[in-house]
Order: sequence, then structure tokens, then C-alpha cells
Amino acid sequence: MRYLVRLFPAVVLLARSATALTAGETARTPPNILVIYADDLGYGDVGCYNPGRGKIATPHIDRLASEGMRFTDGHSSSAVCTPSRYTLLTGRYHWRSRLQDGVCGDWEEPLIPVDRMTLGGLAKQHGYRTGFVGKWHLGWKWGIPDDKLHLFKTRDNGRTPTATDDHR
Repeated sequence: MRYLVRLFPAVVLLARSATALTAGETARTPPNILVIYADDLGYGDVGCYNPGRGKIATPHIDRLASEGMRFTDGHSSSAVCTPSRYTLLTGRYHWRSRLQDGVCGDWEEPLIPVDRMTLGGLAKQHGYRTGFVGKWHLGWKWGIPDDKLHLFKTRDNGRTPTATDDHR
């Protein structure tokens, strides 16, 4: 938690310093923050980090990177998806959770307690609207209200939920 509280203002400050404001602009719009977190993606795989030699053609990511801020030094607390996602979202080492290693099954009890501060929750406290798309692997047994079920769809394999966090 303390890590998140320290990290979030730094990210916002850096993002704001990277945006140029016109002389007559009085209202400041907070910068957009996009976190792309992918399994097994190497530093040089994306074009913006390895121009002309990236393994994957990523013109849209390259454009976003050219218009914003890129980070070049990141560290993961684990080489496995569940612990590294837990660490990114909570700012806590994964061994402080009930899952010491391995992967949390899709329909297990949530690894992140409902009252635990997350990066998304902290962003919401600062006026951001947040969302999540992709692989979760942090447990999924939430009491989802019927009117929010449309936000949760599984892929064809039935295992990997795609969701937003509007229900929290």
C-alpha cells in the first residue's frame, strides 16, 4: 500500500510534466495513464523500444509511446502471471498474499481482498475512470450484481475472463 501511495503521485507528476499546455489554458486535464502488462513480452519485442527490429509490428503502441511517456526500467517480483499481477496492482510483494507461488485459478476466492487498495482504486480516488481488459488470474469469486454481469465475458475457451472493474 505504501508503495502504491508513493508510486501513483510520481506517475501522475511525470505524466503531467510530459504534457504541454497552451498559454491560454486554465483547466488542467489529468493525463491518460495506460498500463500494458503482458506475459513473456521482451523489452525489444515492441517497435517503440527497438525501432526497426521489434519482433512484433506495433504501430499503434509506437504512436502512443511517441506521444507520451515510456518507462525503461521495470522489475517483476515473479516470473509467473498471478504473483506479478498481484504485485503491480497492490504494490505488495506476492509472498504477502495467501498464494506464495504458482497461478491462482479463475474461479478461486479473490487473491486481493475487497478492502485492499489497488492501483485502480488509488487512481479512482484521484478522479480517474479505470478499466481492465484481459487476463486476470487473481481469483474471481466476487458477488457480481446482476446488472453488472454484462461487464464479464469469458473467451471461447471459457477460462480467461475479460472484465472491467466498474462493479467495485
